[in-house]
Amino acid sequence: KKEHIYQIFTEIQLGALRELNFASQSIKQEILKAQKSYSEEFHHLGIRIKALSNASKNYHAVLAENRRMYNELQDLKGNIRVYCRIRPFLPGQTEKQSTIEDIGENGELVVVNPSKQGKDGNRSFKFNKVYGPAATQAEVFSDTQPLIRSVLDGYNVCI
Repeated sequence: KKEHIYQIFTEIQLGALRELNFASQSIKQEILKAQKSYSEEFHHLGIRIKALSNASKNYHAVLAENRRMYNELQDLKGNIRVYCRIRPFLPGQTEKQSTIEDIGENGELVVVNPSKQGKDGNRSFKFNKVYGPAATQAEVFSDTQPLIRSVLDGYNVCI
């Protein structure tokens, strides 16, 4: 009877051992599958990261070239710009008190001195741009913005 119990016990142990062996093989296969899947995914991620890195390098190269060309254009135009903004009349002032005779299209400005006669009474000035009394802050800024950008890029500019 002990032999029979021992034999049953041994068969149960062998069955359990086979189940464990099968489970172990199954788990090994799952692990290998997961490793292969992760390896492929990491490979694809590496390719994508390289592509993004190259795109980033190209973007920065184009940005630097754009900045260089933009500042070169500003250098060709000149680093010193002279603008004139004519103040609007204050309340109570009349246009007769004005000493501005003419605002030209190309930055020309003619000022009249009522106390002097002849050639001394008229003075002509040349600016890069003359803003009339109706000019807005936005208009002035839109014309000076390129110079401000050059300053931020490290160039010397005078307005």
